[in-house]
Amino acid sequence: MSDRVHLGCRPRTRVLIALALVSPLVIAIAGRGWSDPATPTSAPDPDPGPRRLPDPVLGFAINAHHIGNLPLYLEGVDKIAEMGANTLIVVTPWFQEHVHSQTIRHDPALCPTAEQLEAILERAEQRGLASILMPIILIEHPGEKDWRGVIRPRSWEAWWRSYDRFTDYFLGIANRAGVDCFVVGSELNTTEDQLERWDRLVTRVRAEFSGLISYSANWDRYHKVTLWPLVDVLSVSAYFELERSRPGAPEPDIARAWATERERLLQTAARWQRPLLLSEIGYPALPWANAHPWNYVAEDGTRADPEAQARCWRAFFTAWSDVVADADSDALGFCGYRWDPYHRGGARDTGYGVVGKPAYEVIAEGFRGIRDRVGGVAGATTRPGGRGGVRVRVRVRDRVRVRVRVRVRVRVRVRVRVRVRVRVRDRVRVRVRVRVRVRDRVRVRVRVRDTVRCAEESDRANTPVTSGSPAHPRAASLPPRTGWIVRSRGWRPRPSRRCHGQRSVRAVSVHHQGGI
Repeated sequence: MSDRVHLGCRPRTRVLIALALVSPLVIAIAGRGWSDPATPTSAPDPDPGPRRLPDPVLGFAINAHHIGNLPLYLEGVDKIAEMGANTLIVVTPWFQEHVHSQTIRHDPALCPTAEQLEAILERAEQRGLASILMPIILIEHPGEKDWRGVIRPRSWEAWWRSYDRFTDYFLGIANRAGVDCFVVGSELNTTEDQLERWDRLVTRVRAEFSGLISYSANWDRYHKVTLWPLVDVLSVSAYFELERSRPGAPEPDIARAWATERERLLQTAARWQRPLLLSEIGYPALPWANAHPWNYVAEDGTRADPEAQARCWRAFFTAWSDVVADADSDALGFCGYRWDPYHRGGARDTGYGVVGKPAYEVIAEGFRGIRDRVGGVAGATTRPGGRGGVRVRVRVRDRVRVRVRVRVRVRVRVRVRVRVRVRVRDRVRVRVRVRVRVRDRVRVRVRVRDTVRCAEESDRANTPVTSGSPAHPRAASLPPRTGWIVRSRGWRPRPSRRCHGQRSVRAVSVHHQGGI
């Protein structure tokens, strides 16, 4: 048997030409100089393709609740860009009445409009910032220990239907505004074991959204979550209690505690083969900032402590800067929490905001330090479909956002010639020629020519043989219905007869009955 595969050279030549055309473009991108981050570097692409986050992510959050003064939020986006961030995460709520409610709703008095959110996200794109949209659920009338992590609706089925509507609303905003990453859920502890529901939700989102998909788990249970294979990015709300028994602990001790938590986080990311994003990392300006960073409520008489906030941020950058800047690390980056457009901060502000506090300069310097380590602002990270464990990092020297679309069409013709010779004891030779042509669609054309030669063993050629007279001296010793039979449409050579000559048929099948 011989196999010959003939490949045309023209398609291969086309591929090489396409690569040759793309290579100078990539080189030109790498050589771009600094540009004004306030100015878009290219015209919007009507079809930008899959969205990607910068690597590393140096992000900061804006809380978008009821918006009475949109220009303040747009100004906040500008300030975040000036601080050195490369990503904006917008955190915005819908409400459910209490933890047992099964309806999630948009309250116009408490929530921004879709147009306002789109304006904020579009401003981020104008400033060269990547964007993450993270819708959350807030409890309108919570009990003493009630929050979204402990919801127990009367009917989970009804709650999930409402959550689907909630997701669809924000997914529409994400698509219209060109968001790079969509967070399908945040700190919904009591839902995380309902994998089938999450699978259905993420599958539907992935069918409609071209960017990355994430889920944000709470700091105390991210290692228990099993839905990570469904999403592209493993996100954690990083309000870790560091030196819990020592509020106001010194910076080196906080940094060492952070290093311990960092290794646990990276181990979890490596286990699930997902990049790690700290979707929220922040500290209130309160004395217990390191021990209970999630507690932003100042007790009666508690004074603001901006230095405690700055100390925690310095410890964070000490523990994380090298890891975030490392291209081989599973740490994708972090998003600081938060920028409050209304509260201008200052020495008396006890909240997470950093404007007018020492923490602002700490964060700005931390951003600059990481950028210096990676040689500028990094480009896109590619993690297609949430199934890839490969990170492709492209470094550029500025906040240049470049979209490249390449279409390569390759037509390959494959010709397969197969010659088969089968020799059997009745001297039946079958020659089969198979020609396969592949051109976009696979078409198989089969041409069959057979030559059947039979030797007449009877004294009289062409004499019909009766059932009692064998056609071959060995025929008497063979069991009935034994031997090779060549079948064709409308014709069957008899084993009792030998014929000379050739006959072409449209279809031939060769099979064996019994043993020889």
